[in-house]
Amino acid sequence: MGNHNDSTHVGTHATPPENGTDTSTIQNTAAPDDTHVTACDTSSRSVMRATPFNAASMSEDMTVSEDSPVVDPTGACTRVSQYLSKMKGQRDKPLPIPDLLSLTLMAIASFLSIGTLSLIEYLPSSAISSSDYTQVLGSFGASAILVYGLPNAPLSQPRNQIVGQCIAGLIGIACRLLIADNMGGNIILALPVSITLCILCMAVTQSFHPPAGGTNLIMVLSSTTSDIGFGMMVPVIYGTLVMLFWALVTCNLNPRVAFPKYWFGFKHILGIPFYKKSKPDMDVIAPSKASKSASKAEMGVDVRGLVAVEASTRIRACSCDCTCGAQEE
Repeated sequence: MGNHNDSTHVGTHATPPENGTDTSTIQNTAAPDDTHVTACDTSSRSVMRATPFNAASMSEDMTVSEDSPVVDPTGACTRVSQYLSKMKGQRDKPLPIPDLLSLTLMAIASFLSIGTLSLIEYLPSSAISSSDYTQVLGSFGASAILVYGLPNAPLSQPRNQIVGQCIAGLIGIACRLLIADNMGGNIILALPVSITLCILCMAVTQSFHPPAGGTNLIMVLSSTTSDIGFGMMVPVIYGTLVMLFWALVTCNLNPRVAFPKYWFGFKHILGIPFYKKSKPDMDVIAPSKASKSASKAEMGVDVRGLVAVEASTRIRACSCDCTCGAQEE
């Protein structure tokens, strides 16, 4: 019994390593077998099991008190600073100053177009029954600046002029008759409703034309609209066609300008395809020259490769025949 206890005591206590000695050697001598576990390891494991990790106490220590400063976890301050930084500008350069020819054509087009618009006074009195019709022409001053100053701009094209002005006029007249007149001439509700519907309809029909917003509000504000109703569309259509006519005549005198870029190039309205049909795939029906040349080149490479492989096989066959004949001799 005593010898057994002594052997157990000696086997379970390892001597501390000296300076410079390898600990792995000592561990191997103390426990040569992998299944043998010393008392030190057993005691350390028991201590670890006895004192588990207490996450609740640690979370209580990490709680923020009411007096501590509040940290913004969502980054709202960052988003606000980014929003305000957009107001600094993107450092884009302004439009270049037009040359002398462009300035001359702008002056001629604006003079002739507005002068022609003033002839609306001689329209039949049944269509225009009041001298208040001149208010309708106010938006065409802005249209002249846009169309003749920037003829290549997307908002200056015929689709935007014609469709945009017609939409604005019709919506303005409808809001005047249905909202303002039914409220005793009160335009507080008619104006915002009219311009909102105008913007949405222009967006859907892809016909933004900023001067048409003036036409829309003029239709709501003018008392003549209540008298003749949709007859107010006569000066709108007349003015739109006059502006477009002089744009076609004068803008194309500039060799660097080709007006218009397109007429009514609608692609879709509310996701529904318009009249413009997609072109068939001509490469499938009649391959282009580039595709033909590419196919010929590929065929040439394939033929050359086959010829090279055939030649190499023949050379190998000849060499084999020569060596066989030499061996037989």
